[in-house]
This record gives sequence, C-alpha cells and structure tokens, in this order.
Amino acid sequence: MRDVYPATHWAVRGHPPAFDTPDEEVYLVGRNLVLLAKAAVFCCQRRIPRIALGPLAGNPFPDATPAFFGAMGRAASLGLDHAIEIVAPYGTLHKADVVRRGLELGVPLDLTLSCMNPKEDLHCGQCSKCRERTMRSSKRAWRTRRDTRARSPAEHLPSCRGRNESPSRRVQYRRSTIEPSPARRVSR
Repeated sequence: MRDVYPATHWAVRGHPPAFDTPDEEVYLVGRNLVLLAKAAVFCCQRRIPRIALGPLAGNPFPDATPAFFGAMGRAASLGLDHAIEIVAPYGTLHKADVVRRGLELGVPLDLTLSCMNPKEDLHCGQCSKCRERTMRSSKRAWRTRRDTRARSPAEHLPSCRGRNESPSRRVQYRRSTIEPSPARRVSR
C-alpha cells in the first residue's frame, strides 16, 4: 500500500493508532478496493471463481458492504472477462458468534492474530485491534491461562505462529488452555 498512501500515513510508517483509537480513525481508504483488485487478477489467472473475505456485522466502512462486494465482483468480472463472485460469509455475524463457532469446531483460537503491528508474530498489545481482542477475551470463554496472568496489554494476547513453530513458541503454546486439535472435516 506504499504506492497508495503517503509516507506519513500510519499504515506505511508501521505505527498504528493507539490502543484507545476508535475504529473510524483506523480506516484505510480504498484498502478492500486495492486488495480485491489484486486478488481478482490472481483468481483470473488461476480460473478461481470466488473470493471470500471476513468482515463482520457492524463493520462501519463503505468498502465492507454487500453492495460494494457485489459491485466489485461485477467490475472484476467485466474487466477480467472471468466471472468472479465476492462473498463475505461472516458478514451477518458478530465477533462473539465467530468465536463461538470456532470453539464448536475445535479451532485453536490462540493461534489467531488480530493485530495491526505484530512483533515477531506476536500481538503488539498497543493497537486498537489488540484492545478489542483484550476486551473480548476477558469476557469470552476462549481466554487462555496466559490471558489471566497478564500484566500488560500485550500479555493478554495469544501468539499466532502455525504448527511449524519454533521451540520457544512451543513452550508458550503449552501454557495455553487451548490445545491444538487435528484438522476436522465439517459436514453440514
């Protein structure tokens, strides 16, 4: 996005807005527009017909609406001469609903990342997304033992490395009350 935003923009500088910043102030004008255009070209080249995004209910931004996704899908389909559908399967769900569903499916939620400025694959503990995750984790069943021992905002937040983690990550992960579960096939 360095070619879209000025060098002084927080997203380019790598210094996201503070812990208590409201969502409206972290809005990246045109972010979904640019990212969907790139994803659409990738999909066209590989004959992939669908792009899925994860915005949730209550997202206040204009490029996260069903109308925008429909229009962007039509524009990409016309411009690339390849049918592309853009879907947002969680668009009617709130974060608590998604967390609940993840728990039901056995998703290792402590491997997820919701941070605007991660440090060494860990949450920074200083941005508004870390604030949101800290507030939600303190109220939800997916909080880990590490969350309850935390002394600083960053310590409230689980790490996000994948299954091929480093030895130091394994130690952190074993402290968690959520253990990795084998991949499951979900039948409906």
